Amino acid sequence: MANIESGLVGKAELMVEETHTASHLGSGGVEVLATPVMIALMEDAARSSVDSKLDQGQMSVGVNLNVSHLAATPVGMRVTARAELVAVDGRRLTFKVEARDEREKIGEGTHIRAIINLDRFMARLQEKAKPKRLLTLAAAAELLKISPEILRRHARNGVIPASKEGRSWRFSMSELEEWLSSGGPQVAMDADTSPWGK
Repeated sequence: MANIESGLVGKAELMVEETHTASHLGSGGVEVLATPVMIALMEDAARSSVDSKLDQGQMSVGVNLNVSHLAATPVGMRVTARAELVAVDGRRLTFKVEARDEREKIGEGTHIRAIINLDRFMARLQEKAKPKRLLTLAAAAELLKISPEILRRHARNGVIPASKEGRSWRFSMSELEEWLSSGGPQVAMDADTSPWGK
């Protein structure tokens, strides 16, 4: 991992346009710089201070923000965000952030970023994006070799992972496989006096 130390500073700027306003983004009804835009600018300042210093295949991602928006900024005014790295704890980077317009400080707070391995991150993201394979009550009961009535009772009581779609129970294939590998049937037998296989 790259050797990153406290004291790094990053900046990001923008000229406030109508597309940056609270009324345009739907975060408010006023034609002023939207809080989400100010926060994104602060994140960009923090990111720019460290990403060029990371090893190849690494990048930083935002994981926490604690920010106050102190003053409004009108369309046509320049805003500058500044981020200073104040603490490094392994892959966790803590920044002091602030934003100023041409007249005053408009925001301040802290921002935490984590250093990630981009290949691993993208692999997990692709896995997460795969559609869930959902089973009906009858298909899940057949897979588990139990009666639909017992499966319905276990689903209703939270013994087995399930979700309701309207009035029907649905079972995620991956959640059932994980439940089975972690001793699920034993839990179900303990939770119900009925034998698992009936």
